[in-house]
Formats: sequence, C-alpha cells, structure tokens
Amino acid sequence: MDEFDPTKHLKTQREDVDGIAVFHLIGDCDMHTTPYVRLEVSPVLTMGQPVVIDLTQVAFMDSAGYGMLVGLAKMASDNNALFSVAVKSPGIVLTGLRVLQVDHVLHVAMNVEDAIKLIRP
Repeated sequence: MDEFDPTKHLKTQREDVDGIAVFHLIGDCDMHTTPYVRLEVSPVLTMGQPVVIDLTQVAFMDSAGYGMLVGLAKMASDNNALFSVAVKSPGIVLTGLRVLQVDHVLHVAMNVEDAIKLIRP
C-alpha cells in the first residue's frame, strides 16, 4: 500500500502583498491536509502578521477544513493578527461556511483582493 501524500491533494503557495501573508490553497482541504496548512500559517499568525487564506481553488472541504479556519481565526484574535478568507461564489466552500454559520465568525470575501481590503492595516 502506498503512503498517503497530502501534497498531492492540497498545494499551498504563499505570497506576500504589502505585509499581508496570502496563502493560496489549491485542491482538497480535509482531515489529511489541514494539519499541514496549520503548520504553515500558525507561525505567521503567532507573530501577529495579517493573513488571508485563499480558498477560491479549493475543490472540497470537510469539517476539518472548516474547523481549521475557525482555529486560525481564534489564533489570529489571540495574537492581535488580522485574518480573512477568500472564497468563490457560488462555490462549495462558501456553501459550507453558510450552512455551518461560520461565515458569521470569519471575515469572508469573494476574491483575494477584497479579502486583503477587509484586513488592510
């Protein structure tokens, strides 16, 4: 049996835009891949740097992905860091955020540019 490789299922790319760390996620955000996203994003939030998570290219997200977003938002709040997410509308991630009512807890925008504007210091 082959070992599971999360990097085949979710790619993350970091881009810095005017002091804001933008993490572009591409693929599936689930219980197998979210720990790796947390490992990349957490150090940035603990330093108090603003973060945008770009979910516009996420094809699937399970409860672990939504839980990760809430956890990262809490981490941001605890460290006085600004945090927002970009989603595609209409899209499966936005639908999930609304069904779970997580869209009331997060700063949600329909594209990366607007997500940056939401938290621009």
